[in-house]
Amino acid sequence: MLAHSLLFCAAVLAAPSPVSNGDPDLSIAILPAAVEFQVTGPEEAFVGVAIASLQPDLVHYLVGLPPLLADFVVLDFGLGDAEHGYTATVLRSLLPGGVTIYAQGVALDSTGLRSSRVGEFRLPR
Repeated sequence: MLAHSLLFCAAVLAAPSPVSNGDPDLSIAILPAAVEFQVTGPEEAFVGVAIASLQPDLVHYLVGLPPLLADFVVLDFGLGDAEHGYTATVLRSLLPGGVTIYAQGVALDSTGLRSSRVGEFRLPR
């Protein structure tokens, strides 16, 4: 998990200033044993990232980058494409129940780093 966070931070710091050509979308599906986060939107291959926080606050970490959830954790990241997007699946047992969890999709492609609107969900206790 530390390697995921370090790679994500390196990608953020190395990303060029974003060009606004459409922000990614995030969809959240609660499955019987997992929660699925799908990041879609970029017109080309991209690195998709699913992040989550227990607070909905957004922060601009660096000038020129999109707002990201404050105090976020990286749930997963990987390669996505225009046709299928990027899907991250997290076991429900790894997420806290009974509290609202805020999630955001992030896409890094040749135009820069962009973020989705914040989604939210709550798992039963």
